[in-house]
Amino acid sequence: TAGNAAGRFFMAASTAAMPDHFEKIVYFLNRMAFCVEGNLCSDDVADAYFKDYAVSFWQYFAGYVGERRKSGSPSFAQPIETYVRSRATEGPSG
Repeated sequence: TAGNAAGRFFMAASTAAMPDHFEKIVYFLNRMAFCVEGNLCSDDVADAYFKDYAVSFWQYFAGYVGERRKSGSPSFAQPIETYVRSRATEGPSG
């Protein structure tokens, strides 16, 4: 998909040059996903504030995440993927 191609393009810039913001976004979204998965925060509130952002992020960077996993970080961004996939199966009202 176009998003995955964009994510791979982003990755093409050296990993050493990877913007610190990207890692901070992954850190934040991982923690938000842990919060939802562990029932530590409201699903409804987390979804209202962050679901669209998490889904867009995942669509755009899934290819890059896959490359990071292949290069030695097998669980990189796993909580984000789990969160996004669980939301995709909930249907339009969820």
